[in-house]
Amino acid sequence: MSPDAPSRPAQDPAGLVESVAPDHNLDAVLTANVYCNLQDQGLLDVRGEDAGSFLQGQITQDIHRINASQSHLAAHCTSKGRMLALCRVIRQAEGYQLLMPRTQLPTLRKRLQLYVLRARVELGDDSDTTLCIGLGGPALETLLARHCLLPDTVDRVTANEGLRLIRVAGDPPRFLLLGETDAVSPVMAELAPQLTPVGTEAWRLRDILAGIPAVHPQTSDQFVPQMANLDILDGISLKKGCYTGQEIVARSHYLGKLKRRMFRLDLSDGHAAPGMAVVSEADPGQPAGMVVDSAPQPGGGEALLAVLRLEARDASLHLETPEGPVLQPAPLPYGIPQPER
Repeated sequence: MSPDAPSRPAQDPAGLVESVAPDHNLDAVLTANVYCNLQDQGLLDVRGEDAGSFLQGQITQDIHRINASQSHLAAHCTSKGRMLALCRVIRQAEGYQLLMPRTQLPTLRKRLQLYVLRARVELGDDSDTTLCIGLGGPALETLLARHCLLPDTVDRVTANEGLRLIRVAGDPPRFLLLGETDAVSPVMAELAPQLTPVGTEAWRLRDILAGIPAVHPQTSDQFVPQMANLDILDGISLKKGCYTGQEIVARSHYLGKLKRRMFRLDLSDGHAAPGMAVVSEADPGQPAGMVVDSAPQPGGGEALLAVLRLEARDASLHLETPEGPVLQPAPLPYGIPQPER
C-alpha cells in the first residue's frame, strides 16, 4: 500500500481469528494443532519499478531468489556488517513485503528511506491491512491441503485466491498464512474449530526450538549475520553483488575466522531477555555471549538462543553474572560448522 493510503485494520469482524495472551496455551504448541494471530509481527511494503534492484543493494539475500513460489530470510546490515534488522522477504504483485517484529519496522523503514534517493520505490506499512497467521501441528498438512497446494519444502510459497501459504522450519510442520481479512477469514472459519489458539510467545518458542533468530531493539547492530547462523538458514547469498555491509559478511565467510556462533540454551530459573549477557565461570571478566531471544517453556523455565564465543560453548554458563542463573546447553536442529584452524 502507498505510504499515503489510509490504514484499514486487519481485523476479523466475525472473530474467527482469536487474539489471546502471549503465553496462552503454551503447553499446546509443542504437540497440538495450533494457530497464532501474529500481531507482534509487522509487514514493511517495498514497491515500485525499482523495488527489486533497490532491495538487492540493501539485504543479504539475492532478490532474484524471491518469487511467487519462494521466500527467504534476509538481513539488513550496517556498513560494518552488523544486522540492524532480520526479516522474511515475500514477493507480492507490485513488489515485496518484509516480515519482521513490529518493534523493528519503523527503524528499518526510516533507514531504508535514506537509501531510496532517486529510485522509483515507495515504502509503506502493511501491518494493519494483512493478517499473518501462524499454523502448526501434525495434522496441518492434511487440513491445509483442502484449501491450496501445500508448499513441500521450507521457504516454499503457494498462493490461491488472495492467500499466500509459506512453509517455515519446525517439527511438527509449520506454516505462515498471509492475506487480507476477506481472504483469510473463510479459511480460518473452517480451520479454527479444529485448532487450538496459542499466543505469540508460544509461537516464538517454536522459532527458538527451530534455531531461527530475531533481531530486537536490544540486539540491533550487535551481530554479523553468520553469528546468528543466517548462513545455515539460507539467509545470505555470497554470489550476489554489493550491498550494505557485504564486504564484512563475505570476509566472515571466506576467511573462515568466525569466533562467535548462535547456540540454544535452557534456563530453569529466572528470566532472560534479548541483549542480556551470558557469562562463563572460566572467564568471568568478559561476556561469553549475548541473549538473542527467549521464550517460556511448558512446565517452567525458558528456551534461549544466544550468540557465544566458540571457546565458551562448553563452559559453565550463567545469565548476567557468574552467580546468576545457570544456563544449560540444548540441541539445535542443525549442525554448527567448525571454524577453520
